[in-house]
Order: sequence, then structure tokens, then C-alpha cells
Amino acid sequence: MEEYTEEIKYMGQKIQSFRKEHGYTQEQFAKMIERTTQHLSKIERGEKTPSLNLLFTICQKLNIGPAELFKDSLGSGKEQIKKIKNRMNYILSSCSVKKANLIFKVARQIQSSD
Repeated sequence: MEEYTEEIKYMGQKIQSFRKEHGYTQEQFAKMIERTTQHLSKIERGEKTPSLNLLFTICQKLNIGPAELFKDSLGSGKEQIKKIKNRMNYILSSCSVKKANLIFKVARQIQSSD
């Protein structure tokens, strides 16, 4: 789950942004989605991931589709490459040298097949 931290934070920021666009306070919106203000606050800060049902409820109350919460989350091509490198570094840091070499060989094969 750790590797999706940026996306979860981004989603929380989008929820907060749409909530504010609709003119709802955290307290008002928390009541609308039948959650506590603290729960909503943690979602908006990316500290808590909403369940799928709650995510759909949030979208319904904000009159948006779920895709709107993730739109532009990957950013530009350079930003995507940077995120992928960070994820690969995370994966490689927990691998043995043998496994890391195998990952490198597979990546090299994929690169040469383009």
C-alpha cells in the first residue's frame, strides 16, 4: 500500500477541492456522507483511504464521477518516469542482489524489444 501514498494524498486533495467548490464545510460534508469530521479530515489529508462504497457516496454527493478524483494524478511523462523510478527503487531496496539482477535483466529485455 505504501507505493500508492502519493495517489491517495492526491485523491484526498481532490475531494477537499471539490467539497470547497460546492461550498461545504468539513462538518457539513461529513454529515452528508455519514462520517465524522475527523474521518473526512483524514481522507482529505491522505491518511485514510475511503472504502469503495464511501468513495462512490462522496462522488455522488459532489456530483462527480470517480475518475475525476484521479484525473491528472500521474502528471506529465517526466513525472510518471520519476514515480516509476521511485517505485522501482523501493522494490529493489527490499530484494536480494540475485533478484535485483533478475529484475534488471527482464527490464533490459523489455527495453530491447521496443
